[in-house]
Amino acid sequence: MASICRTSPSSTNFVLFLLLAILVSITTTEALKPKVARLQFYMHDIVNGPNQTAVRVAPTEPVNFTNPDPIAATFGSISVMDNPLTATPDPKSALIGRAQGIYAVSSQRDELSLLMTLTYVLVSGPHNGSTFSVVGRNPVMSDVREMPIVGGTGTFRLARGYCLAQTHSMDGMDAFGWHHLSPSPVNATNPDPVAASFGSVDAIDNPLAATPDLNSAIIGRAQGRRSNSVREMPVLGGTGVFRLARGYSLAQTSSLNGLDAVVGYNVTLILY
Repeated sequence: MASICRTSPSSTNFVLFLLLAILVSITTTEALKPKVARLQFYMHDIVNGPNQTAVRVAPTEPVNFTNPDPIAATFGSISVMDNPLTATPDPKSALIGRAQGIYAVSSQRDELSLLMTLTYVLVSGPHNGSTFSVVGRNPVMSDVREMPIVGGTGTFRLARGYCLAQTHSMDGMDAFGWHHLSPSPVNATNPDPVAASFGSVDAIDNPLAATPDLNSAIIGRAQGRRSNSVREMPVLGGTGVFRLARGYSLAQTSSLNGLDAVVGYNVTLILY
């Protein structure tokens, strides 16, 4: 005799709910799996000549190379860089991005080390338009140096990782910033205003308001160094209720009066 199995509406709903919960759990778990991206490129750091890509902005006086300790002589010097990233060691090979940021000589003796604060901007391939940021110590004379990746934008949003650097070749002092160049005033007559201002450093202490109105409520201040329509920047940490936070910030200029700007920020944070 055939058996008949009857399911009450409530039990059917429970089974459907359980199935939905399982599907959502699987989808969420798959989405949370980290993806690993591996990149290899060559950065060209040129500190001398007409095609230099790094300039020393502090101190302004020439380095005293008569000092018996050359590391101590350059301690505290700061350079700004805009270095090309190529697919091979040949500087004429395919350009895949640029390394833009600041490095400072942070050691006084024994071993030359730099504090690197760099953003790598990719301009080709599947990650075109994306960036990742490196902040850390670079003992430049070591064979292999490891530095942490602390964030990114685009396909690298919220990324974490590490960077291994190895010097491929060195021509004189075009491997790190031991050079005699001093910054000059910005040349306003230069037909390329970006090139004219390369290496300049601005410090800001800007009020953050609730609306674009300059007279609206002050909710904070942006302090540090500073144009696309919308700019994405990684959030690398915080304090207080934002301790250990990670996330990203979307900035968009609301108005521009000469060099005075009102910029709107939309910040997304992941809190722990």
